[in-house]
Amino acid sequence: MIEANSKTIGGIKLRAFSYGSLQISHLLGLTIFTGNSDDLSEIELQRQISTFIWMQSAPLEDVVAAVANNTAGQAVLTYSFGIDFYNLSDIFAEIERIGAQVAANEVRVESKHKLTSEDEPPGKS
Repeated sequence: MIEANSKTIGGIKLRAFSYGSLQISHLLGLTIFTGNSDDLSEIELQRQISTFIWMQSAPLEDVVAAVANNTAGQAVLTYSFGIDFYNLSDIFAEIERIGAQVAANEVRVESKHKLTSEDEPPGKS
């Protein structure tokens, strides 16, 4: 986890952002955490914000089931009706903070063995 405690923003209790949260972010295409989000349309940014709020505050079992059943989009839309506009600036600030922490903690694993087109992978004979 990036931090161990949940946080309440605008009456919405958000779970601490964990490795599982990062995995779900990848599965749901949340580039605000997983990649380049500089060129997002306004509607895509709104989708990603709503999805973040839902995945971090809805019951965990519901989130996992919706992702597994490919019904997360519908669940997010339904959940979004309970999000007030006046809370979005605080929520977006939290998203930016988490995104910066995710980027700072990102670990890439690279092979020690560099292959050329003539080489076989290590361990083969």
